[in-house]
Amino acid sequence: MTQFSAQALLSLVALAAGGTVLAQGLEWRPDVSVAPPAPHRVERPVEPARDDAGPIDALVEALHGRPLFTPGRRPPEPVAESPGAVPAVAADSDTFPPVPEVRGTATSADRSVAIVLDPADNRLRRVAAGDEVGGWTVLGIYPGKIQLRSDRADAVVYAVMPGGESRRDVTPRVGGRQAAVTAAPGAEGF
Repeated sequence: MTQFSAQALLSLVALAAGGTVLAQGLEWRPDVSVAPPAPHRVERPVEPARDDAGPIDALVEALHGRPLFTPGRRPPEPVAESPGAVPAVAADSDTFPPVPEVRGTATSADRSVAIVLDPADNRLRRVAAGDEVGGWTVLGIYPGKIQLRSDRADAVVYAVMPGGESRRDVTPRVGGRQAAVTAAPGAEGF
């Protein structure tokens, strides 16, 4: 006959006691003498009428007056011309080709490309610096904008933001030079 150590025997006794408690615990049932709570009626809160849109319209107008994603939450204001600046010539669509719409730009240290909507056939094109699209030559591609030149005008076209409109700064060329300065001296890429 083999001898068990005291620890092994104590472990077997504890295991048997745990099994007994578990077996009895599986047959446990809740006390049924407790009555369930009586159901009560839940009333819905009264909602205000929807035909009073005055305050809502005022809030929408306030949001339009203070755009969320504009620095300072103020709409862009027109730039006043300085007294010594050369006046910009009005840009007629019949004096230069239609300006392409920029859908996006990708820039890196090695290469930059832009996706533009060609106004000639309404197709998306991938362009790089030096390419021609719709009568314009791409001079440079920068984050969110491209610089274009035609024989009669220079343009800076900004990428269209979701829900926004296309922004184009077109400067007609007079006698082979620009009629107005489109960017401050020392500005990136210009």
